[in-house]
Amino acid sequence: IKIGTLEDMDISTLQPLNPIYSKDKNKVYIYGSVLEEADVESFKVFKALNTNDQLYDYGKDKNTVYFDGYSLDRVHPTSFEVIKDKYSKDKNYINRILIIDFINHMRFILYILSFYDYNCLEIFKST
Repeated sequence: IKIGTLEDMDISTLQPLNPIYSKDKNKVYIYGSVLEEADVESFKVFKALNTNDQLYDYGKDKNTVYFDGYSLDRVHPTSFEVIKDKYSKDKNYINRILIIDFINHMRFILYILSFYDYNCLEIFKST
């Protein structure tokens, strides 16, 4: 993740997307810092994942999928969608995020599940 400064923030076009991400006409921001590599025109956010009172979000643009501001390089952005909670899918895989709390130093691991079974997707949608 490459974080930039707020010196060039355009307050007149700034719009909060959710509690984590916001954008103006030039940049995307996470927790108030610039997410340098994000494409502002195509950037959008997905529903929040709330784990142990900690809020996380997926975001994506035309080039990259982000989780809590970190790029998920192995995830295909144009076919990405959240299934439910920690599960998402793209054209190749079903993915699961595992969040580990090392005494409030949060880390996450992206598990790329090696199967792609639409019956499994129905299980996630129905619970």
